[in-house]
Amino acid sequence: MIGVRIMIKIENIDKEYTIKNGERNCVIQNMNLEFTNYGLVFIIGKSGCGKTTLLNLIGGLDIFDRGSIYINNVNTKEFTSHDYNIYRRDQIGFVFQEHNLLSTYTIRKNLTIALELQGKTVSEDEIDSVMNEMDLDGFKDRYPEELSTGQKQRVAIARAIIKTPELILADEPTGSLDSETGKIIMELLKNLSKERLVIVVTHDSESAYEYGDRVVEISDGQIMKDTILNTTLPVKLNNMKSSGMNEVRERSRNRMKTKDIMSLSLKNLISKKYRLIFTILLCTIAFTLFGVSDTIASYDAEDALLQSLNKVDRKYVTISKDFSYIDEITGDGIGERPSFTDDDILELNSIYSNGNFYKVFFNYNDYFGTEVNKLKLLEYENQSGRIYTFEINGATEISNEFLEYTGIELIAGSLPERNTEDNEIIITKYFYETFKNFDIEQGEENVEITDLDDIIGKIFNGYKIVGVVDTNLDFERYSFLDEDPNIDSDTLRNTSFEFQSLLDTGLHTLIYFREGYYDEVIDNQSVVTIGTLSLSTKIGEKYISLGQANSVTKLSNLTREVYMVSGAQVSELNYNEIIIPIDMLPKFGEPGFGVLNTYPNLMGLIEDEIDSLVSDFALTNYSLIVDDFESDFGNSSHENYKEYILSNESNVYQSDYNLSHFTNLARETIVMNNLFDEMSGTELGYFDNFGFLTEYFDLKIVGVYFPENPIGDVIDRPEVDNPIVMSTDMIEYVNNDIGLIIVILSGNNSEDIKIILAGNKETDDDFYGIDYILNSEYKNMLEFAGGYISFISLILVSVGGLFAVFSSLLLFNFISTSIRFQQKDIGILRSIGASSSDVFRIFSIESLMVGLICFILSLSITIPVILIFDNILQKQFFVPVSFVFVTMRQVLLLFLISTGVALLATVVPIYNFSRKRPIDMIKKVS
Repeated sequence: MIGVRIMIKIENIDKEYTIKNGERNCVIQNMNLEFTNYGLVFIIGKSGCGKTTLLNLIGGLDIFDRGSIYINNVNTKEFTSHDYNIYRRDQIGFVFQEHNLLSTYTIRKNLTIALELQGKTVSEDEIDSVMNEMDLDGFKDRYPEELSTGQKQRVAIARAIIKTPELILADEPTGSLDSETGKIIMELLKNLSKERLVIVVTHDSESAYEYGDRVVEISDGQIMKDTILNTTLPVKLNNMKSSGMNEVRERSRNRMKTKDIMSLSLKNLISKKYRLIFTILLCTIAFTLFGVSDTIASYDAEDALLQSLNKVDRKYVTISKDFSYIDEITGDGIGERPSFTDDDILELNSIYSNGNFYKVFFNYNDYFGTEVNKLKLLEYENQSGRIYTFEINGATEISNEFLEYTGIELIAGSLPERNTEDNEIIITKYFYETFKNFDIEQGEENVEITDLDDIIGKIFNGYKIVGVVDTNLDFERYSFLDEDPNIDSDTLRNTSFEFQSLLDTGLHTLIYFREGYYDEVIDNQSVVTIGTLSLSTKIGEKYISLGQANSVTKLSNLTREVYMVSGAQVSELNYNEIIIPIDMLPKFGEPGFGVLNTYPNLMGLIEDEIDSLVSDFALTNYSLIVDDFESDFGNSSHENYKEYILSNESNVYQSDYNLSHFTNLARETIVMNNLFDEMSGTELGYFDNFGFLTEYFDLKIVGVYFPENPIGDVIDRPEVDNPIVMSTDMIEYVNNDIGLIIVILSGNNSEDIKIILAGNKETDDDFYGIDYILNSEYKNMLEFAGGYISFISLILVSVGGLFAVFSSLLLFNFISTSIRFQQKDIGILRSIGASSSDVFRIFSIESLMVGLICFILSLSITIPVILIFDNILQKQFFVPVSFVFVTMRQVLLLFLISTGVALLATVVPIYNFSRKRPIDMIKKVS
């Protein structure tokens, strides 16, 4: 026999229920009881006396209102919900009157789940042993509905004892059994009570006194009689086992296995398949509308453009520059396309550092024109001229790397090479097709171009064509433009505009020089021809024009005599310093009304000033060097020292005071002080090769030079052909004629979108500042289509939103109903130790299954719907690119919406459900 101790102690407990009229009914009143750790104890009484309530309070299925219950010396008032889960899982085996088996599980699973919740590994031997003990051999793979009532009750007992609990609680275990089966159950319980405490609630007093070791009779919630039938069973002992709360809480937090959760969830769904199909159908429609509307509403011209470039395998984009400002005189908004500066390119490179940048120049050299008709194309006849152009829109340098990066192909000839004439160029297939369609003249002969070999080696304006590249222009798409010159449809206008944009800003109308051509040939010219430089200066409060120049040069290239302001470096100019031809200076005494009257007059003034400066210096300094000077020249005076300085480049006696020193002082006094001091500010307006005013510079005139061919006397607005002398950096700036930037894409969409967005940058002011314009033949049409798409998306978003709300409510109702339908099974699981989190997992997975089905179906419908819609747009706008397409955003959104709504629909009812007591769930008490 096991050692005897007090296992359960009940002190002064009360339990009340609220009945229908709102009154409180006290079912248990001030009850006190103790139970040892073994023996068969019967609690008897009439129906409604409180015996089942007492059993539920002991088992933790219900909560008392007042008093205390101690389990192994631990006050259950200190129990958390988790502590009760452990208590029911590890220490109690329940045997209910209604069996309360899980109908969706086999007999085997009904038994093993009790052990699995304890974290134990279940062996078939254990199952077979307990099944044999309960006389249930051969029934473990059957479902509860396949068993008789007595067999079900034995399964319930088997489930209770398989986990070897300390306490078995049986509520009317023979109430629905025949007498013979009831006798068998009583003998089983009697046998079990030899090693554990078994408390049985019954109204059968005869069986209680026949089998019981102790019988407690209850009436109206109070103990009326407590009879000890087995005299070896003590009534009171003081040696309660003390396990303490820490021991209880340190027990493992075992959970139901995921496969069991999945199985139960799936069976829950199948059990209500018609409601499931209806719910999934409506939710799929709602989520599909949401997916379609979000896809259309997410239309973005930049992203569509990038996707379109990918579709046609375009490896590059071109960017031009836009300068918008308000004319101060007219008040009109003006938009210009100036050249790119180095700062612009640095800014673009800081935005997008993953690609290579190639510059497209417009100033090829001094004499090569910008129109193909300079190549002496003959007049063509009977052609509309819409598909062919005679304009070269720029030039860039070509290399094998350029071919690889851009994806264009050399289809004839070879790349240009450095040679004595350095005149080799490559043309595009587009220009070749132009030549092929129209005869050209070479000298006095007409040359017919019929194949690529015919164009190789032809020389035009000193340039030799050595190769042809295919820039992948889609001639077939635009061929109808030349078929009928009178077509005036939207398609023609739109396509003509698209084609012109393609020619103006693509690679198709460029010519290609060898790599390094600009650095080695163009930039090394001694005098650089540029756009127009317009100089003006401020004398007093009035700005005076100094004229214009169309060329610049470096100081090192100037062979004329220069008069510099004092302090200016003769070897190199600073960035903001310039030297101008003397022709551009205003006349002395008459600011703004011409140039200096005569050069000799100015030279004479300077020579007189030098003489005066040297004379004064010699007079005051001769005494300092007299000994050395007379040692060399004999008896002398300061006049002799003066003549020495004027006639020698160096001064060995006072080296810092040579002729050059006094010449500079004289220039400063005569030229700078008398004239430049009045010129308080000089502005240079730069008009680039396009004729657009790029910007104004604040400059400083630090010198003048006498040109080889002076203009003459008085000219009010001299147009000066002689170059302005500038620093190397300033020359590079004003000589900048970069009209386009070719940007090689990286192939990474998340990175490439940066340059697409940079190319659509907008200034803070509506009409002022610099924009970078991304060029594409499809860009404008994509933007135009955006308005149409926005209207459609507005309608779909509204309808989709309503359906989404409706589907959420529908799914919420579905899950809530499912929970109510399954609450008895959940109560049973809770009674054998399953936690609230297990319950949540069951219905969360059920909800997720519904959500995932809706997600898969809605995505499967959304994709073809969007493809059909996009195909309609392509035909409507005659653009072979994708306007809208399902992206990972829509996939993720549909997934999150489907599963999110499902989970949200689970949380609220589960929260309310989890607050119920296990016994209420078992009895389906609402």
